[in-house]
Amino acid sequence: MRQYGLLILFGVLLTVFTACDGITKSIKDTLNNSSTATEEQENADDTQSETNSFTHPDDRSEKKKARGVANDFIHDTEALGKAEEALKNLPRFKGKKIRLYSDVHFYDDGRVMLSVQHPDNPEYIDAYEYDDEAWSEPKPVQISVRTNIESKLFDLDKITFKTVATIANNYDEKAKTIEGAKPANHVYGVIWGSNFVWYPRSIDGSRQRFAIDFNLDGSITMFRRE
Repeated sequence: MRQYGLLILFGVLLTVFTACDGITKSIKDTLNNSSTATEEQENADDTQSETNSFTHPDDRSEKKKARGVANDFIHDTEALGKAEEALKNLPRFKGKKIRLYSDVHFYDDGRVMLSVQHPDNPEYIDAYEYDDEAWSEPKPVQISVRTNIESKLFDLDKITFKTVATIANNYDEKAKTIEGAKPANHVYGVIWGSNFVWYPRSIDGSRQRFAIDFNLDGSITMFRRE
């Protein structure tokens, strides 16, 4: 009987130790998962803080159509030139160099969306939107301490807004040769390591897809089927 009692006691202790080990493992797993989740959230926050306020075309294009506003801005050199001059003539930029930050977007409904380095404080970035032939007030852009601002800057005087029309027209000419491809409605530029790259860089048809690249002046450097 005594041996039988010892066996029962040993079994109870083994069960308790196993349960404790499981609880310990559960706690460790919870802590590890929490740490991973926190790290992922921090990375997401960093990415979000370095993202400007640009969005893809929304329903404003349709609303403008309803008001009778022509959607041909990215093909209109005169309208594009007017937008650029209006930006340069803003009082805060008079006589100062304008440095684009990260990217600049042009939409066929007459909008331009861009960010620039603050003219007086190089550590600040402001976002602007051009709509209904007028520029908005600047909106501050949140920048991470890890962001290399200088690597995302490009002097506006190295390009011209009128180039957008050249790109749109060249894109459309190639799109005509591809079954199911649509004309351009959005042209944009992205700054990579102080280099400026024009987009779109592909044309999608119903049966084929083509890659396309542009020079700074809007001329085509490459066009091939993918």
